[in-house]
Amino acid sequence: MSLPLKNSIIYGPVKSKRLSRSLGINIISSSEKICSFNCIYCQYGLTKKFNNAFIPVKEVEEALINFFKSPQKIDYLTFSGNGEPTLHPEFETIVKIVKKIRDKFAPQIPIALLSNSSNILNLSLETLKMIDVKIFKLDCGNEELFLLINRPLVKITFKDIVKGLKKIAQRFPITIQTMFIDFKEKNNYEGEALRDYIKVIKEIKPAFIQIYSCDRPVAINGVKPISNEKLKELADLINKKTKILLRAYLNVPLEVRLGV
Repeated sequence: MSLPLKNSIIYGPVKSKRLSRSLGINIISSSEKICSFNCIYCQYGLTKKFNNAFIPVKEVEEALINFFKSPQKIDYLTFSGNGEPTLHPEFETIVKIVKKIRDKFAPQIPIALLSNSSNILNLSLETLKMIDVKIFKLDCGNEELFLLINRPLVKITFKDIVKGLKKIAQRFPITIQTMFIDFKEKNNYEGEALRDYIKVIKEIKPAFIQIYSCDRPVAINGVKPISNEKLKELADLINKKTKILLRAYLNVPLEVRLGV
């Protein structure tokens, strides 16, 4: 069973493993998931046919200003929500507006982007310059696993994504976020899959890597999380091979999350 979609533009603050008290900015539709991938582990379920009903720029602006009229304590303003935020046709305009509002009300709060990397070749460096924390998804090291895990719905190849990430990493510090999973007879963390991943990470040269496994509902039966012990082992190995700063975000047992 998938999680419900975000039903508002501004949501949270969310207690995030990676971004502490994160105020989410959903510029995607509040009624449907709009994404360029159909990832087998997605917490919102499968990507269905959608109407490109993106939220108007003015509504995003008004919602964020309203939040700051009675603000709560936050650590980040984060572009996330019901799909891939960079698909919004006016993404650059929205980033400019969010930055302007942030600079007025809370200049100390960084702006973050969570992206699946599918639109990487279309993102302008000027837009990315306005975003303080750039987190891009990369779940594997080759085309075969990319098609198996991320299942793109747009015309893009794994090679395109790597090319785009390399270009951006040459200009800005970026974070690569990777979900390691078991899926039936396949995984993305052992043998050739791991060697390919490490090779690609060395090519991209990100400033930081975040690795984790699924601890929420998934879109496809058969997708399973890997153990915390395995995540720790992978963190040590990847860090040793790449010399890049890395953190493994371990899964919290269900009874702890529920306060049992």
